[in-house]
Amino acid sequence: MKEIDFLPESLEDIVEIELWYDLQKPGLGSEFLINLHNLLSVIRERPNLFVTVFENFRTAPVKRFPYNVYYQVIESKILIYGVIHNHRSPKVWKNRLNL
Repeated sequence: MKEIDFLPESLEDIVEIELWYDLQKPGLGSEFLINLHNLLSVIRERPNLFVTVFENFRTAPVKRFPYNVYYQVIESKILIYGVIHNHRSPKVWKNRLNL
């Protein structure tokens, strides 16, 4: 099982999404976090399960919410680059890459 690390921007994504959903309906932000946590558990267990979208970067959908987690497997860890809405430009997370 690999360790998961987050770019600071990806943690900001998560906080903003949770707050936005809680403003829409109390408790919905917590539901988002539960689904995200479940997805991160799957990614941790089977990091190569999800589709490659760019070079060796992968994406995984958050169940019931229109967001994808963008990540990269680097040796013994998984680095999360962003939790991005499906309708946003891929440039959002690609700008976070150090290529």
